Amino acid sequence: NGLFVVDVEGRLVASVTGSTLSTMQYAILADPTVIDSDADGLADRLYVGDLGGQVWRVDFGDMRSQASYRTTPLATLANGSHQPFFYAPSVAYNRVGGETFLSVSLGSGDRTDPMDGGSDNAFFMLRDVDVERGEPDPGFTTIGAAELFDTTDNAIGSNDGTVAGAAADDLADARGWRIDLGAGEKSLSRVVSFEGKLLATTFEPTDVIAPGACAAEQIGRFYLMDIATGRPLQFAADGSATAVADATDRSR
Repeated sequence: NGLFVVDVEGRLVASVTGSTLSTMQYAILADPTVIDSDADGLADRLYVGDLGGQVWRVDFGDMRSQASYRTTPLATLANGSHQPFFYAPSVAYNRVGGETFLSVSLGSGDRTDPMDGGSDNAFFMLRDVDVERGEPDPGFTTIGAAELFDTTDNAIGSNDGTVAGAAADDLADARGWRIDLGAGEKSLSRVVSFEGKLLATTFEPTDVIAPGACAAEQIGRFYLMDIATGRPLQFAADGSATAVADATDRSR
């Protein structure tokens, strides 16, 4: 349950662990996503998730100096269910409606027990509005699961203007969104942000064993979503992506 920075000679230069930060209590198996927030050619921030459904933001002015590291619990997403993060979050710069934010996107799923058919997992997009270099604004509070807009049913893409409008208002007031996966369905790979889209895959076990097969069948799905809203997208013949109303069209 910690992060370590080691130089090319193998010397420990900095660390953030549960021994110094009491809330960092869950194992961290995912790779961190390191970014250069001000595009000066030097890394100055990282994001990483843990096995307890927490997402961490670590800012540093000088990666070589322990004193420059500032750790912020960006989000706590378990909300009574097991939401383990095994893969690095995908981070992208966005500008929507005059607002700029970093989308921190990731999916949950227990890689150590992929055949568990009763797990409840989800995709998450966290909106980090503190995009400037340095630690978050002093008024920042950790993003909770209840502060995310549930866009599982794609109400924001409804053909009913009243429903879509209300959903758009709720999303604007939220700090990101979540999409619940089916029972047992898990995100077992890193999600990818690309040109305003979020691409992801999932694994779902089944208990169906075909005659002569050595194991149960499994279902793999590919998801294509809009980063800002979670709306399902479909690729057209020309390679463009268009939004669709049916939430079941998120995956193939």
